[in-house]
Amino acid sequence: NVCVFSCEFCSYSRLYAHKEEGWELSIDQMLDIVKKYDGKPETEVHIVGGVHPKMNLYYFAELLQKIKALAHDYAEEFISIRRQIHANPELSYQEFQTSAYIQQKLSSWGIPFTIMATTGVVGIIEGKNPSTKITALRADMDALPITEANEVGYKSTKPGIMHACGHDAHVTWMLGIAKIMVALKKEWKGTLVLL
Repeated sequence: NVCVFSCEFCSYSRLYAHKEEGWELSIDQMLDIVKKYDGKPETEVHIVGGVHPKMNLYYFAELLQKIKALAHDYAEEFISIRRQIHANPELSYQEFQTSAYIQQKLSSWGIPFTIMATTGVVGIIEGKNPSTKITALRADMDALPITEANEVGYKSTKPGIMHACGHDAHVTWMLGIAKIMVALKKEWKGTLVLL
Protein backbone atom coordinates (compact mmCIF):
# COMPACT_ATOMS: atom_id res chain seq x y z
CA ASN A 1 0.00 0.00 0.00
CA VAL A 2 1.69 3.15 -1.20
CA CYS A 3 0.19 6.59 -0.77
CA VAL A 4 1.27 9.92 -2.18
CA PHE A 5 -0.10 13.06 -0.61
CA SER A 6 0.33 16.81 -0.79
CA CYS A 7 -0.29 19.57 1.68
CA GLU A 8 -0.62 23.11 0.35
CA PHE A 9 -0.04 24.53 3.82
CA CYS A 10 3.15 22.83 4.97
CA SER A 11 6.69 22.09 3.87
CA TYR A 12 5.57 18.76 2.41
CA SER A 13 3.74 20.47 -0.46
CA ARG A 14 6.67 19.51 -2.70
CA LEU A 15 5.86 15.80 -2.37
CA TYR A 16 3.16 15.99 -5.02
CA ALA A 17 5.26 18.16 -7.31
CA HIS A 18 7.99 15.53 -7.22
CA LYS A 19 5.65 12.54 -7.47
CA GLU A 20 7.14 11.52 -10.82
CA GLU A 21 10.54 11.35 -9.16
CA GLY A 22 9.32 8.76 -6.68
CA TRP A 23 8.15 10.75 -3.67
CA GLU A 24 5.92 7.99 -2.45
CA LEU A 25 5.24 7.24 1.18
CA SER A 26 4.12 4.13 2.97
CA ILE A 27 1.00 4.41 5.08
CA ASP A 28 3.10 4.41 8.26
CA GLN A 29 5.34 7.21 6.94
CA MET A 30 2.26 9.19 6.01
CA LEU A 31 0.75 8.69 9.48
CA ASP A 32 3.97 9.95 11.09
CA ILE A 33 3.81 13.14 9.02
CA VAL A 34 0.10 13.55 9.69
CA LYS A 35 0.76 13.35 13.45
CA LYS A 36 3.41 16.07 13.06
CA TYR A 37 0.96 18.35 11.26
CA ASP A 38 -2.14 17.55 13.30
CA GLY A 39 -4.73 20.32 13.06
CA LYS A 40 -3.47 21.82 9.80
CA PRO A 41 -6.05 22.98 7.22
CA GLU A 42 -7.65 20.52 4.83
CA THR A 43 -5.42 19.23 2.06
CA GLU A 44 -5.60 17.25 -1.10
CA VAL A 45 -4.83 13.56 -0.76
CA HIS A 46 -3.42 11.77 -3.78
CA ILE A 47 -3.69 8.01 -3.44
CA VAL A 48 -1.98 5.90 -6.12
CA GLY A 49 -2.89 8.44 -8.79
CA GLY A 50 -6.39 9.29 -7.54
CA VAL A 51 -7.26 12.70 -6.14
CA HIS A 52 -9.71 13.30 -3.31
CA PRO A 53 -10.06 17.11 -3.26
CA LYS A 54 -10.18 18.78 0.13
CA MET A 55 -10.10 15.54 2.06
CA ASN A 56 -8.86 16.11 5.56
CA LEU A 57 -5.54 14.30 5.76
CA TYR A 58 -5.85 13.70 9.48
CA TYR A 59 -9.28 12.12 8.99
CA PHE A 60 -7.85 9.85 6.28
CA ALA A 61 -5.00 8.81 8.55
CA GLU A 62 -7.45 8.08 11.38
CA LEU A 63 -9.53 5.90 9.05
CA LEU A 64 -6.41 3.97 8.04
CA GLN A 65 -5.56 3.41 11.69
CA LYS A 66 -9.07 2.06 12.33
CA ILE A 67 -8.77 -0.28 9.35
CA LYS A 68 -5.40 -1.56 10.58
CA ALA A 69 -6.77 -2.06 14.11
CA LEU A 70 -9.78 -4.04 12.85
CA ALA A 71 -7.54 -6.14 10.59
CA HIS A 72 -5.47 -6.98 13.67
CA ASP A 73 -8.58 -7.74 15.75
CA TYR A 74 -10.06 -10.00 13.06
CA ALA A 75 -6.77 -11.70 12.09
CA GLU A 76 -7.58 -15.08 13.66
CA GLU A 77 -10.96 -15.19 11.94
CA PHE A 78 -9.36 -14.34 8.60
CA ILE A 79 -6.78 -17.09 9.06
CA SER A 80 -9.61 -19.52 9.81
CA ILE A 81 -11.48 -18.41 6.67
CA ARG A 82 -8.42 -18.95 4.51
CA ARG A 83 -7.80 -22.41 5.94
CA GLN A 84 -11.46 -23.41 5.50
CA ILE A 85 -11.40 -22.39 1.85
CA HIS A 86 -7.99 -23.97 1.27
CA ALA A 87 -9.14 -27.30 2.71
CA ASN A 88 -12.26 -27.33 0.50
CA PRO A 89 -11.13 -26.39 -3.02
CA GLU A 90 -13.44 -26.50 -6.02
CA LEU A 91 -12.70 -26.28 -9.73
CA SER A 92 -13.89 -23.44 -11.91
CA TYR A 93 -17.69 -23.24 -12.33
CA GLN A 94 -18.05 -25.86 -9.58
CA GLU A 95 -17.52 -23.58 -6.57
CA PHE A 96 -20.89 -24.33 -4.97
CA GLN A 97 -19.59 -24.89 -1.41
CA THR A 98 -17.26 -21.90 -1.66
CA SER A 99 -20.09 -19.69 -2.92
CA ALA A 100 -22.37 -20.88 -0.10
CA TYR A 101 -19.60 -20.20 2.45
CA ILE A 102 -19.11 -16.66 1.12
CA GLN A 103 -22.87 -16.07 1.17
CA GLN A 104 -23.07 -17.26 4.78
CA LYS A 105 -20.26 -14.92 5.84
CA LEU A 106 -21.78 -11.91 4.07
CA SER A 107 -25.21 -12.66 5.58
CA SER A 108 -23.76 -12.93 9.07
CA TRP A 109 -22.19 -9.49 8.67
CA GLY A 110 -25.39 -7.94 7.30
CA ILE A 111 -24.03 -7.44 3.78
CA PRO A 112 -26.58 -7.85 0.97
CA PHE A 113 -25.52 -9.85 -2.08
CA THR A 114 -26.77 -11.31 -5.33
CA ILE A 115 -25.75 -14.48 -7.16
CA MET A 116 -24.38 -14.14 -10.69
CA ALA A 117 -23.32 -16.81 -13.19
CA THR A 118 -24.46 -19.66 -10.89
CA THR A 119 -21.67 -19.48 -8.29
CA GLY A 120 -20.58 -15.84 -8.44
CA VAL A 121 -21.38 -13.65 -5.44
CA VAL A 122 -21.71 -9.87 -5.68
CA GLY A 123 -21.76 -8.09 -2.32
CA ILE A 124 -22.76 -4.45 -1.91
CA ILE A 125 -21.67 -2.22 0.98
CA GLU A 126 -23.00 1.31 1.07
CA GLY A 127 -21.16 3.98 2.99
CA LYS A 128 -22.30 7.55 3.51
CA ASN A 129 -23.74 9.14 0.35
CA PRO A 130 -23.64 5.84 -1.57
CA SER A 131 -24.27 7.46 -4.96
CA THR A 132 -21.17 9.68 -4.83
CA LYS A 133 -18.85 7.00 -6.21
CA ILE A 134 -18.68 3.26 -6.75
CA THR A 135 -15.56 1.19 -6.21
CA ALA A 136 -15.47 -2.44 -7.35
CA LEU A 137 -13.06 -5.13 -6.13
CA ARG A 138 -12.76 -8.58 -7.68
CA ALA A 139 -11.47 -11.90 -6.33
CA ASP A 140 -11.23 -15.35 -7.92
CA MET A 141 -12.30 -18.43 -5.95
CA ASP A 142 -11.59 -21.46 -8.13
CA ALA A 143 -8.87 -24.03 -7.47
CA LEU A 144 -6.65 -26.06 -9.79
CA PRO A 145 -6.61 -29.78 -10.71
CA ILE A 146 -3.44 -30.46 -8.72
CA THR A 147 -2.82 -32.90 -5.86
CA GLU A 148 -1.63 -31.15 -2.72
CA ALA A 149 1.56 -32.57 -1.24
CA ASN A 150 1.69 -30.25 1.78
CA GLU A 151 1.16 -31.87 5.17
CA VAL A 152 -0.74 -29.20 7.07
CA GLY A 153 -3.91 -29.26 9.15
CA TYR A 154 -5.83 -27.47 6.42
CA LYS A 155 -4.58 -29.62 3.52
CA SER A 156 -7.01 -30.10 0.64
CA THR A 157 -9.70 -32.64 1.48
CA LYS A 158 -10.36 -33.24 -2.21
CA PRO A 159 -7.89 -35.52 -4.00
CA GLY A 160 -6.55 -33.98 -7.18
CA ILE A 161 -7.79 -30.45 -6.39
CA MET A 162 -6.02 -27.71 -4.46
CA HIS A 163 -5.68 -23.96 -4.09
CA ALA A 164 -2.22 -23.84 -5.62
CA CYS A 165 -2.77 -20.44 -7.23
CA GLY A 166 -3.74 -18.42 -4.17
CA HIS A 167 -7.44 -17.95 -4.79
CA ASP A 168 -8.10 -19.04 -1.21
CA ALA A 169 -6.19 -15.90 -0.25
CA HIS A 170 -8.20 -13.85 -2.78
CA VAL A 171 -11.45 -14.88 -1.11
CA THR A 172 -9.99 -14.26 2.34
CA TRP A 173 -8.85 -10.72 1.64
CA MET A 174 -12.16 -9.94 -0.06
CA LEU A 175 -14.11 -11.19 2.95
CA GLY A 176 -11.68 -9.32 5.19
CA ILE A 177 -12.33 -6.10 3.30
CA ALA A 178 -16.06 -6.77 3.52
CA LYS A 179 -16.05 -7.25 7.30
CA ILE A 180 -13.86 -4.23 7.96
CA MET A 181 -15.62 -1.86 5.57
CA VAL A 182 -19.12 -2.75 6.76
CA ALA A 183 -17.97 -2.07 10.33
CA LEU A 184 -16.76 1.38 9.22
CA LYS A 185 -19.54 2.17 6.72
CA LYS A 186 -20.50 5.39 8.50
CA GLU A 187 -16.97 6.70 8.05
CA TRP A 188 -16.49 6.58 4.26
CA LYS A 189 -18.45 7.78 1.23
CA GLY A 190 -19.68 5.81 -1.74
CA THR A 191 -20.53 2.20 -2.52
CA LEU A 192 -18.20 -0.77 -2.44
CA VAL A 193 -19.03 -3.62 -4.82
CA LEU A 194 -17.37 -6.95 -4.07
CA LEU A 195 -17.18 -9.28 -7.08
